[in-house]
Amino acid sequence: MSPTPRLERSPETLAYLQEYLQDVVESVPEGTHWAAISSDGHRLLGYGDDADQLLRQATELGEPDPIILGYPKFPNGYHI
Repeated sequence: MSPTPRLERSPETLAYLQEYLQDVVESVPEGTHWAAISSDGHRLLGYGDDADQLLRQATELGEPDPIILGYPKFPNGYHI
């Protein structure tokens, strides 16, 4: 399986990702610093205070290219 292509960082891309990931993102508890989501955007793999730990956890769960989101860096959302 080929890796998921990287998306260019732009307001349009971030808006698309926010809409695409909305259901999964809404399940992340308030106050979380980092979340790991499957590369297809359908499964929350974990959340916590350590992005490196989440990356290892996602890999152990069989997700080679997870989406790692940082919270809350901006008042109305997250950053990638």
